[in-house]
Amino acid sequence: MHGARLPVDNHRQPLEMEIWDAEAGILVGATPSTSTIKQISLDMHVIQHEPRLFNAPDLRGQPVAERIELTKTRTSLVGTEARQDAISGSVAGRTSRRGAGSMRLATSFNTAPRRTRRHSRFRLWLMSASSSTGTARPEWIYGTHISAEDLLRTLFFCCHSGALLRALTDGGDPPCKTWRDCSTPEEPAAPRPSFPDRQRAVLEHDAGNREGLRLEYRTRRGPKGWHFHDRFLIFPNMRDGPRAWSLGTSVNSLGQAHHILQRVSNPAMVAGAFEDLWATLDEPQHVIWRSW
Repeated sequence: MHGARLPVDNHRQPLEMEIWDAEAGILVGATPSTSTIKQISLDMHVIQHEPRLFNAPDLRGQPVAERIELTKTRTSLVGTEARQDAISGSVAGRTSRRGAGSMRLATSFNTAPRRTRRHSRFRLWLMSASSSTGTARPEWIYGTHISAEDLLRTLFFCCHSGALLRALTDGGDPPCKTWRDCSTPEEPAAPRPSFPDRQRAVLEHDAGNREGLRLEYRTRRGPKGWHFHDRFLIFPNMRDGPRAWSLGTSVNSLGQAHHILQRVSNPAMVAGAFEDLWATLDEPQHVIWRSW
């Protein structure tokens, strides 16, 4: 038996090997795609001294004081990043584009028809999802009728200090639930403030100390942008790629009745749509509120 050492360029990923009999034109041996460790990521989580304090509405819409312990994550990279093989990357890109042509939803979290105090079950899930990678990943939420109260119920619970949070709304009030909500008073009242002004007032009143909060809230106004209907919660920069959930109900209904959170099977498409719309709404009139 004779052995031989075959040189391998381990700076490229993935690694594959084929051995051919050149004279007979026969494939003698082959290895499956594999990888070598070129880089290790180390995360250090530092608990912050000051918590985030704010008020979030409960099921009846009454403000309740909340306290979120914050962490600051420091990431150290050891080693060098491997180069992605061009052929492998092009195949992956074609596969991703084929999948984007037929986006599907896969059920991943089903809430039972039970009432929980201050939507605690959903909030615990939200904080767990945002912490799953151990780093301060951005979080985005957008959809029709997303309101300031919805942000206080969701993005304000992100426990990562300094994480970039974004919210997009279609800029309209939710539809009336009863005829009393839609009825007009017999006596003329003072003109109602605009939707952005009302949203701003809620956040200025209930945002609290804004500790470690980097939140920007935009709306579709004027000729720019386009109409959208579905509500999504997006984690765009997870280590395994974007993640997105479709909210099967309004945010203020989460935890009150049976509904399903659906994990989008092609979240890059949703994240891309959000980024495109966010970049389009780039004028001062589109900004409702910033935490800084």
